[in-house]
Amino acid sequence: MPSFEQVVDSFSLGLLSRFITQYRPDAQDPILFWKTIAHELEIPVPAFESNLKSLTVFRNRVAHHDRLWASTSPEAARKARLFAKRLRSSHPRSLHVAVLNLALFLGPGEREECAREFENFIAQDELYYIGATTLHTNSH
Repeated sequence: MPSFEQVVDSFSLGLLSRFITQYRPDAQDPILFWKTIAHELEIPVPAFESNLKSLTVFRNRVAHHDRLWASTSPEAARKARLFAKRLRSSHPRSLHVAVLNLALFLGPGEREECAREFENFIAQDELYYIGATTLHTNSH
């Protein structure tokens, strides 16, 4: 019989995120498993579920070669207070918000470096910045 870790390791990110948000290690315990994870990652509890769903959608878009630049995300992450100033001028469904949401899940030790590297990249060219912070509007 496979171990618990082996079973969880076989989950897709979507299944893992549903497992995290619905699992109760103890039916008598009112604290859901995901709240513990949110606290450990220092992600505000009210934002955790929607940001996890947004992370899953972002991962799927990357893995399946979907267009990211100047495109809309079907699941907008809640803008993290930690990055509020940086995201002030970015559309809520932009690539900038999605990447900084990804950075949020890296945890306190690595999130700042990820955010800084992405922002340094998009700062290299005005078109990079526009494509990462706004949405393409179809003017047909």
